[in-house]
Amino acid sequence: MKLQYRKHGGVGYNSLFEHVLPRLKAKGISEGQIQTLVHHNPRRLLQWWTPPPEPVKPKEYIPCSVCRKLFEPILGEYYTKFTFSYCGTDCLRQHREMGFKELEQR
Repeated sequence: MKLQYRKHGGVGYNSLFEHVLPRLKAKGISEGQIQTLVHHNPRRLLQWWTPPPEPVKPKEYIPCSVCRKLFEPILGEYYTKFTFSYCGTDCLRQHREMGFKELEQR
């Protein structure tokens, strides 16, 4: 399949519009018939398809070391330092101001 793409040396999907359709027009095929070939038939063929439902993603929550709220660890949206986890910059800043000392367990 990759070999049919232009970047891999193939003619590409555009060849239908560059080569085939002009030849069909030269043979006397009407514009309505061409629309049926390239638009209506593929649309009718694919109308049964519906996108699959989104898979359920299991969520694993971890507690913030400072405020103890549970949060979902989304990459780039939470912070860690040493063995501590922070739900946001406010908790990280608060712990930094305390000198990153050990926190009491609640």
